[in-house]
Amino acid sequence: MGGQVCAITHPVDLRERIIGITPVAERIDGWLPARREGEILKWLEASGRADEPWLAIDDQAWQFTRHRDRRIACVFYDGLTDAIEAQLRDRLAETSGEN
Repeated sequence: MGGQVCAITHPVDLRERIIGITPVAERIDGWLPARREGEILKWLEASGRADEPWLAIDDQAWQFTRHRDRRIACVFYDGLTDAIEAQLRDRLAETSGEN
């Protein structure tokens, strides 16, 4: 399962902060703005986390409209780089009030 892959490959202290992943959606040809954002919101609602703060690491800016401020940009062929990990840690600290 994808969530297990995340838990295995990310540093121990970040593993606890990963609450899940959205499922791989069926391919739909054509341009669908904010589809990823919609998948995330649907997943949050279904898992009872709709009112909790969240961040997404995603490589497609055009997939977000209302929650662009919650997206941490990555490049699909680089994945979670040290720079993105640092940005994620900063944002998590802000979200949890650690700053």
